Amino acid sequence: MSPKPMTYFAYLVRVWREEGTRQWRATVEDPHSSERRSFSDLGQLFAFLRERTQQADARASDVSNMSEV
Repeated sequence: MSPKPMTYFAYLVRVWREEGTRQWRATVEDPHSSERRSFSDLGQLFAFLRERTQQADARASDVSNMSEV
């Protein structure tokens, strides 16, 4: 049986602004593994989320291609 591709991600997202600056910071925490990642700006957070979903799309495509063989 082929592994199911990821179609769902859950993260606890914290966003805050550093005192005295206009810079937003963020962390994401995976509630299943407790893995935490920090980001110094929102662009990095969005890039992380985009990368994770693109990786899931690529894996889903690979699994789909393998089942056609």
